[in-house]
Amino acid sequence: MDLNKNRMVGLDIFRVFSVLIVFLFHSWMHIDCQYGFIQDFITMGAVFMTGFFMLSGVCLYFSYEEIDLSDIKLIKKFYIKRLIAILPLYYIVSCIYILFLGDMSLKQNIILFPVEAMGLQSLCDKFFSITHNGGTWFISCLLFCYISFPFAKEILMQLSKRERASWLLINSFIVMYFPYVIYYFNLDQSYSNPFFRLLEFFIGMILASFVRELRESFLNKFIFNPITALFLFSLIFVSISMLVKNNVYVNQYMMYNVICIPVFSCIIICMSNIEFAGGGGSKTLFKKLSDIAYAFFLAQFFTWSITKYIFRYVRENNFFKIFISITVCLVIAVCLHEMIEKPIKNFLAKIGSI
Repeated sequence: MDLNKNRMVGLDIFRVFSVLIVFLFHSWMHIDCQYGFIQDFITMGAVFMTGFFMLSGVCLYFSYEEIDLSDIKLIKKFYIKRLIAILPLYYIVSCIYILFLGDMSLKQNIILFPVEAMGLQSLCDKFFSITHNGGTWFISCLLFCYISFPFAKEILMQLSKRERASWLLINSFIVMYFPYVIYYFNLDQSYSNPFFRLLEFFIGMILASFVRELRESFLNKFIFNPITALFLFSLIFVSISMLVKNNVYVNQYMMYNVICIPVFSCIIICMSNIEFAGGGGSKTLFKKLSDIAYAFFLAQFFTWSITKYIFRYVRENNFFKIFISITVCLVIAVCLHEMIEKPIKNFLAKIGSI
């Protein structure tokens, strides 16, 4: 996640913020946590998955911008590195969930195994409600994004500014317009559909391709400014809260793309070159939180059951529900990251796989 070898702390902050909002949304869904004046906003927290996929496209583009992925050896290395980054932890967490919390029969798990092992569950939206796939669909979508990245990146590098802008508009139009078609004709939901998530990922890649040019423009000081970022975050908070309060397409998360795509685009561009006050300590903190973001997502498989179990013996209280659930999730995430994610990556790095 770097540009010119510098850590992009602004994007780390955006990732951490997005993960936190999705967590608060899940805590409301699973254990009925309440968040006062931001409650309306939190009930639509799932829209930040759109920001997550856009951010993934941005970060990968920055990381591989100077690497020639037309070389088959480098493509293979890219795939190995990306698969190692997400699959081992996904497999281990899935196995633990199936063994201790799953309610599927042995036969059902055997039938599902090839689908889940290859990350194909997002191809059918009905998988969303089966076993742990309501939480792993995004991994399936990420795999499709990673498979497409080398080819999309090489094509993007050869396009003119006007052609890139055209593709940005086309992709944005599709992901903003198509949810209304789905809603109008009562079709299958698109929330976990890999095609639409892939388009969000491509939008992020295209945005990243414009950052260098924007850095050299006369609007540089206005665009890459913490005050601008704060205004944009306030804008999306107020917009979503007002729409929910007026019962406008509540729970139709993808229909909010008409707001989220343009605002998230501006936020990501704005924060891609922002250095926040606080020195190295702040960078280190957000880097560490960003590094465990993936584990934090997966830790939620166990967080809600453990939190509910704790409240069998402790008087239930909204503040403590929030505090305990965040603490439990954070502890599990750190354990998953330190005991599984990092050792596997370090081991493979030593033997030269990545």
